[in-house]
Amino acid sequence: MMNLLTSEKNCETLLNNNVCRGAIVGAGSTIFPRFTISESAFIGLGSKITHNVPAGETWGGNLIRRIADH
Repeated sequence: MMNLLTSEKNCETLLNNNVCRGAIVGAGSTIFPRFTISESAFIGLGSKITHNVPAGETWGGNLIRRIADH
C-alpha cells in the first residue's frame, strides 16, 4: 500500500493538499485539490474548501469564506 502522507515544514501532504500543524478541519468537509490549510486555522463542519486558508483564521460554509480571526 502506498503512503499518502509526507512531512514537510510542519505540514502534512495528502493527495496534493497541505494541512499544517494545529489546523482543525470540521467533520464532513471537502478539501478540493491543491489547497493549503495553514497553521492554527479552523474549518467549520461540512465546509467546501476552495481557497488557501491563512494561519489563525476561522473559515466555513459551502464554498468557504472567512468568518473570524483567532
